[in-house]
Amino acid sequence: MIPLANGHADGRNADAAERAARVPVGPATPNGRRNSSADWSFPFPVPGRWQGKKRLPANTEMRQPWVDVDAYDATKIPPRFVRSPVSAAEVKHHLLTFADDVGIVSIDHPALAHELDEIRYVYPHARSLIVLIAESNKASMQSRYLPTANHELYETEDRLFKWDHQTIRYLKSLGGDGLTTTIGWPQEVSQRWPDKIWPLSHKLVAQAAGLGVIGTSRNFLHPKFGAYCLIDTVVTNLEFDARDYVESQRPLDWNPCLECNLCVASCPTEAIRADGDF
Repeated sequence: MIPLANGHADGRNADAAERAARVPVGPATPNGRRNSSADWSFPFPVPGRWQGKKRLPANTEMRQPWVDVDAYDATKIPPRFVRSPVSAAEVKHHLLTFADDVGIVSIDHPALAHELDEIRYVYPHARSLIVLIAESNKASMQSRYLPTANHELYETEDRLFKWDHQTIRYLKSLGGDGLTTTIGWPQEVSQRWPDKIWPLSHKLVAQAAGLGVIGTSRNFLHPKFGAYCLIDTVVTNLEFDARDYVESQRPLDWNPCLECNLCVASCPTEAIRADGDF
């Protein structure tokens, strides 16, 4: 018998302990898994799902951005822009000294019109969007050993976050300011799911900046990195000349998505229909 933390005994655990003592732990175990958690007794109950009550009432997400920003907070803060003392090309040239790829987009780009209010909710003085791309190591991301791929993902996120702060420090040296939203899942995902959970789509910004295209799989595809990259955006109050935005927002004359539909055929959840609908 194995005593539990509360002083009681559990015969089932005792039987498991006796079996574990007789059966060697390793690839020769009956379940065929090396060092499986089922190869030894579990001295305390497996934790289940949290049964407490939500702090937020039902349908709270309908009163949160990004469903209806005005319904959540109708306060309007007049934006204050700062004229950049250097061109957008010079800013990109500086940022490319540490980032893998960079693009600059105006806040009023047509592709982002549906997100303008949401972006201004996050940063009322938003005028330009500086999108940064970090390459992930393809071999690591394709590894069948999950910790290798997982570590590469987080390391790429760390590099992006570092570049974000380097970018913001540079913007401050130009008299501007800025911030980021989030690289991955927003904190409010549990409140807003399955509705729109992000205020700013980095893939749309990157595509608008001419850095790549969004394929049928909905992955962002970079001409050099393919889908093996992460994206983040610095929202800034720095304003550039109109011709700078035109030059930096040229669409990319390249599309690797040749309608092979391999992503459609191989998706285990059939998330993409044959007609490309998601």
